[in-house]
Amino acid sequence: MDPVGVGDGATATGPSLAVAPNPARGRVVFAVGGTHAGPESLTVRDVQGRRVCRLAANGPQVAWDGRHELGHPVPNGTYFVTLESGGRSRTVRFSLLR
Repeated sequence: MDPVGVGDGATATGPSLAVAPNPARGRVVFAVGGTHAGPESLTVRDVQGRRVCRLAANGPQVAWDGRHELGHPVPNGTYFVTLESGGRSRTVRFSLLR
């Protein structure tokens, strides 16, 4: 399945971010590109905007196992992942199905 995202291509306005598979059944892979030097992080949030977990974006792909920061599996639903890099950000919506 091809990764999908909002603003997949890197632009002068920010980094690129894609999610695969979408919808996901468990493990999700975030493809990161066009980032700037400096701290990079991925934050997964639920539809209410609550932080589910924060991941270090230390490579072109970051895997997430569908678990909350406390280690509990998150429920089915829509989630948002935001990549922050070099003072810029990119957000992509994805669905998680169990």
